[in-house]
Amino acid sequence: DLCDYYLEIVKERLYQPEIHGYRQRQSAQYALYYCMLNVLKLYAIYVPHITEHIYQNFFRQHEKSISLHRLRWETEETFDNEIILFGEKLKEIISETRKYKTGNALSMKAEIEKVVINTDEKLLELFQQTINDIKACCHAKIIEISS
Repeated sequence: DLCDYYLEIVKERLYQPEIHGYRQRQSAQYALYYCMLNVLKLYAIYVPHITEHIYQNFFRQHEKSISLHRLRWETEETFDNEIILFGEKLKEIISETRKYKTGNALSMKAEIEKVVINTDEKLLELFQQTINDIKACCHAKIIEISS
């Protein structure tokens, strides 16, 4: 999911900061760093030596811990269920857009006129905040959001 969805969502922000803004790029970089570090922690259980090597070469300079295996792990209490629900809904939207393009023999980079998002009231603000990312990822001219 990280590569298939999140990287696709933020790719425009990472590669075109002159359009989306340098603060938006930094935000995407921070989120990717956080995700990659936590994926590394998960893999550390199964492949401790290579994950430690990756940590030492890419993350150690930014972290206080001398070892990946001594880092603090996230707990269930630190997760926001609303954010998780939003992420699942966003993946669903991207997946449906891809299916539409495939079903109509369109390139994934083909621009479409509009993507309509029907969501819960509580997720409305999160979708409003990410409208530019959704436009870029789906290659849509218009994103219409309603509850």
